[in-house]
Order: sequence, then C-alpha cells, then structure tokens
Amino acid sequence: MINVVEVLGPAFVGFIFCLCLYGTTLAQVIFYFWSFPDDSRRTKYLVAILCAGDTIHVCLICDMFWDVLIHGRFIDESTTLTLPWQLGASFVIVILIIFAVQSFFCLRVWRVSYRNVVAVTIIGIAATTQLVAGFVSLGYSIHGALPADFFEPGNNFFARLELISCIVCDGMISAALVYYFRKNRVGMARTEPVIQQLIILSVNMGVLLCIVTTVTLILFETGGGSYVLLASHFISSKLYVNSLIATLNSRRHFRRVVDRSMAFALPTISAGTTRSIFESVI
Repeated sequence: MINVVEVLGPAFVGFIFCLCLYGTTLAQVIFYFWSFPDDSRRTKYLVAILCAGDTIHVCLICDMFWDVLIHGRFIDESTTLTLPWQLGASFVIVILIIFAVQSFFCLRVWRVSYRNVVAVTIIGIAATTQLVAGFVSLGYSIHGALPADFFEPGNNFFARLELISCIVCDGMISAALVYYFRKNRVGMARTEPVIQQLIILSVNMGVLLCIVTTVTLILFETGGGSYVLLASHFISSKLYVNSLIATLNSRRHFRRVVDRSMAFALPTISAGTTRSIFESVI
C-alpha cells in the first residue's frame, strides 16, 4: 500500500490553486469579449481556444482525482504502474498552451522592437524547444516508464530541457519588452506614466512565470521521482493563459490614457511617434 498523502497531496494542493486561477481566467475571458467586440477574429479565436483548452485541462484533472480518490478509493501498487491517461492528456494541453502564449508574446516583441530578428529568433527557438522537448518527455512516459521514473531527473533529460527552455523564453520576452519600452520613451510627460505601467506589467508577468517554472525545475531536480512538482505544473497553464488575456484586457486602460494625452498633445513629430509606439503594442 502506498502513501496517498505523499503521492497525491502536493498535486491536490496545486489543483486547488489551479481552480482559483481558472475562475480568474473565466472572468477575464468574459471581460475581454464584452470590452473588445471589434477585435480581429484571429485574436478572438485565440482567446476562445485557450479558454477551451484551460477548461479541458481542469476537467481532466478533476476526472483523474475522481478515478483515484472516489472510484478507486483504495490505492494499491498497481495504480502507480502507469501515469493516469488524464495526466498525460493534461501535459499535452499545458505544452500547447505555453507554446501558444509564448508565440503571442514573441509577435509582440517583433512589433515593439520594430522587427528585431535576433531577439525574436532566440525567443522562437526557446519556445520551439519547449514544445518539442515536452512532447518527447511525454512520449517517454507513454512507452512504459514508471511514474517515479518519469519524474526522476536522471531518467528524463527532456523534461529538464523543457523547463529550462521555458525559463529562457519567458525571461527573454520580459527583458526584450522592458528594453524596447524604455528605448521608445520620447520624454512626453503625459505618456510617461503609460510607458512605466507597460514596463511594470511586462516585468511582473515575466518574473511570475519564471518563478513558477523555476520552482517546478527545482522540485523536479530535488524531488527524487516524487509527484510534488505537479503542484506547480497544474498552476503554470493557468498563469500563462491569464497573462495573455490580462495583456489584452489592459489595452482598455492604456488606450484611454493615450487618447487623453494625444487630445492635448501638439501636432508635432513627437506626438505622432508616441502614437505609433502605442499602436504597435495596444
């Protein structure tokens, strides 16, 4: 008989926080479709697909806990011979969600940096590495590896590579956005608060995502094959979805500030330059 608390305790704690963040996601999605009915279909489809993927992810984890804790109350050693199929499917969804969100922010860096190929290439390589390494790591678990072996760092190099790639990608995105926001400052008093808020938003999102992924990596390296890293893993997809939708929703506030400042700006080159900077972002 295995220790249920040791196996499922950390995962269940993470799932509780996951549900809280999922509620935030739903609220943000409703706010988005209410506030931006004129957005392009491509953006609306992206938000809808991410919300649907997040919903499926929550349902899969719920079904996994139902099967393990309710349908099969007594857990024996045979339960741990393979990863639950729901957990494997949830890994697929998380990998795809992370790649979609990182691609979105990569496009944002492309626009803000006025098509800086070097920065976008680094971000693109890191995001693609995360995607490929994630699927290879998952394939390792499908082909007969025990769950304890799957979470053992010595046996799963690609899981480590996936997490490191996420940290590099998120850190690069945040650093690039902050750099180009600061570089594009034009010294106008009315727009300076907006630039400052954009910088803070970029830093907060990048740091938060990097912290969660770093915690997952540390748990992976020190957990010794335990399930403890599932706590942060369940949370990660919700943070990525919320970061993207929060970025879209923040345009409502920033556009009001910019429009108000432009209404009082003299028709100079600086005013036009400032407007073009903000239009590329918001």
